[in-house]
Amino acid sequence: MSRPSPRQVFDDPRAFWPYLTQSTDDGFEGQHFDRKEAGRPQATGELTSSALGKLRELVTKTVSAFANSNVEGGLLILGISSRGDILGIDHLTEPQRNDITDLNKFLVHHVGDIRFHNCTDVGGNPKTICLIFSAFSITGICETVGNQPHAWIRNGSQCILVTQAIRDNLRIRKGLINVESDPLCEFSLDEVDRDVLAEFRKVFHTDTTASFTDERLLYEAGAIVRKDGSYWFTMPGLVFFASNPQRVLSHAYIRLLRFPVPSDDFHTRGTPNFEKVFKGPITSQIRAARTFFRESGFFKRYQKRKPDGGFLEEPELPPIAIDEAIVNAVAHRDYCTKLPIECESYRDAFLVNPSYAVMRLDGGFR
Repeated sequence: MSRPSPRQVFDDPRAFWPYLTQSTDDGFEGQHFDRKEAGRPQATGELTSSALGKLRELVTKTVSAFANSNVEGGLLILGISSRGDILGIDHLTEPQRNDITDLNKFLVHHVGDIRFHNCTDVGGNPKTICLIFSAFSITGICETVGNQPHAWIRNGSQCILVTQAIRDNLRIRKGLINVESDPLCEFSLDEVDRDVLAEFRKVFHTDTTASFTDERLLYEAGAIVRKDGSYWFTMPGLVFFASNPQRVLSHAYIRLLRFPVPSDDFHTRGTPNFEKVFKGPITSQIRAARTFFRESGFFKRYQKRKPDGGFLEEPELPPIAIDEAIVNAVAHRDYCTKLPIECESYRDAFLVNPSYAVMRLDGGFR
């Protein structure tokens, strides 16, 4: 059974009834769907205040997680068991129903829709289930009300509490902050790599910037911005122009590792038998890596006989493919992950993280 979208199921649950009532959660609960019983009533048929609190907490976590994680949104269904039995929410009083569905009372930046659907259980008894659709929030992080808010993200069938690092990434993903143009650290011309700046000046709008001071040139390029009456580096400006961006972004470097095992032995590879680090501005890192691979003999070179006589050398891996993998990783890396780019060499593969491109010795990728 192909997975429908959460909104489709919310709008017309009857059309997807077999999907909603699957006999196990394995085929239903996941990144976009969740279903739960609406608490277990007492012998009197009522729900205790503690059980109601747990149900409210479930709704809070799940709506927040869907709103923070899924562009398609997510759907929580109350009143269906993990075995697909229709138990309903009819044991909840009207105030209790209002309590768990008044999302404004316990969440901010949510985009939730509520509907109650009348149906019958396996015995033909009338039941009511509650469907809560949570759309992706673009106005902010969907989190609890209060001075110390909590938020969640969805990871498969789990709702994961948001840490500060995850919160920062969410703000970037939702466009709430702009790491490209926000001030990162105070600027000093002494920290600029003069060679990089000189090369940049040769190609950046040379017809209009020839008379610009260095500060004006960097400002026009977006490498620095004004804050509190002084200049500050932006993140791109720091990693591109600073001679030592690792002073602020300690993880902004390339790390080369060699393991004397096949790539299939990744989990038991042990420690590397060679390690080298390339630091400085990102342009210097790339140039230094190119020079190292060209001159160090890190990769083997094989001699082949030419059809017309004589010999030619063929590198173990195509230099242009290695270079492209590293340049792509540098260009597209997420500096907010606070991880270096790691190039891992195995007997049969060359792996560049975080681009996740694996090069086999035959020059192919997987």
